[in-house]
Amino acid sequence: MNVVALLFLFSAGAVAQALLPTAPWLGQAHAPILLSLSLYYALTRPRAAALAAALAAGVLNDALGPIPLGYSSAGFAAAALAVSRYREEVFVWRHVTHMIFGALSSAGVTLALAALLQATGLVSLAPGQAALKTAGAFVLGAATLPAVYAVGRRIDTMLGLAAPDSTAARAWRSPLR
Repeated sequence: MNVVALLFLFSAGAVAQALLPTAPWLGQAHAPILLSLSLYYALTRPRAAALAAALAAGVLNDALGPIPLGYSSAGFAAAALAVSRYREEVFVWRHVTHMIFGALSSAGVTLALAALLQATGLVSLAPGQAALKTAGAFVLGAATLPAVYAVGRRIDTMLGLAAPDSTAARAWRSPLR
């Protein structure tokens, strides 16, 4: 059932990431939905599963654009391993945790990917463009991971893969009882 949930989330995430428009004032950065899905798995699954999900999400992210396959996978894997490393020290279910992890991971992956593409000569960005795109990725990462976490957690709960959170459990109770 884990694989079915993963395939569904990645398919829906890829479609949403491809269809959501970009904004010039955010440096044309895309909403990091696939990165957020890999971070969701890093927050809720063992490290090996999180790494596998990050590598798959990175390849899928590269397939959506003109980036050579595998470039995003390195950044996604590094971000997922970092988040997985610190998930025991933070409150995994809190939105502020999701915002911080999403913002830092998205900005870091964007900056690393821009540097990698610049070093290989595939893309040349002016420093101002790179800074604007990194800032846009920071903002979008802070907004995307909390929403992706909520959707992923809801699907995992509906499929019986996770127990309801205490706040979710209270929402399920009828006020008439």
